[in-house]
Amino acid sequence: MQLTTLCSLLVLAPLVASATDVPEIKFAGSTTTFLTVVKNNKDTVEKETQVAITAAASTTGKGLTALQAGQIDVVMSTDTLTGLAEAAAKKGATLDPKDYQEFFIKKTYIVFVCHKSNPVTTLSEAQVLGILTGQIKKWNEVGGPDLPIAIYYEREDSGNHGLLKKQLLKDSVLTTRGLTYVDNARLIVSNVAEVESAFGPTSDLYLNDSVKVINGPKVSQSLCFITKKNPSPTVVRVIEAFKAKAK
Repeated sequence: MQLTTLCSLLVLAPLVASATDVPEIKFAGSTTTFLTVVKNNKDTVEKETQVAITAAASTTGKGLTALQAGQIDVVMSTDTLTGLAEAAAKKGATLDPKDYQEFFIKKTYIVFVCHKSNPVTTLSEAQVLGILTGQIKKWNEVGGPDLPIAIYYEREDSGNHGLLKKQLLKDSVLTTRGLTYVDNARLIVSNVAEVESAFGPTSDLYLNDSVKVINGPKVSQSLCFITKKNPSPTVVRVIEAFKAKAK
């Protein structure tokens, strides 16, 4: 009996040791990139690469902060390094693209949605900008119902806010009137679906029949992974595996 137990321990010992040797790669950042690229492919990529993967969805900005602090290996982003550097500069911060490496995944778009009952079907870029800056306060100013416009919007450290600021808002200031911040673009869809007077920008990846897409301006998104310069071969292998699954 003792010999059997000893043999079992000898067999199990290498397995336990090897489990602790499995490398781990940590991702954090954009919820859109997480849901689109990482979440559904995580288990498969772990098996293919023999790497343990952890991922925390929040915003691109929080991911970059964690990367700079050495807490993670890969940022999930909805903007390129160039775009993120430009956004940082406007906030008085510095992000030098030479210190990082970008892995482009695919391009998507931010579109504007409203409640399905809303008769408005088209808005010009000027009208969308007017709503976001508070110059247009009620739907009847653009052919809709006599209701104050309720804006749902991602938090200002999100990649999508940076894109909207760069491509649409530019030097204009986002209104605070009727504005509700949510944690990610998918939540904008669920909120707009429930509120008759709602309006907001979301990724076209989350569109469904619960909301109406407004014909009007689109803002391009570049889903990317971002690492510090010269990432390890293990990090690159995992990133390339996710990229292959995302196409």
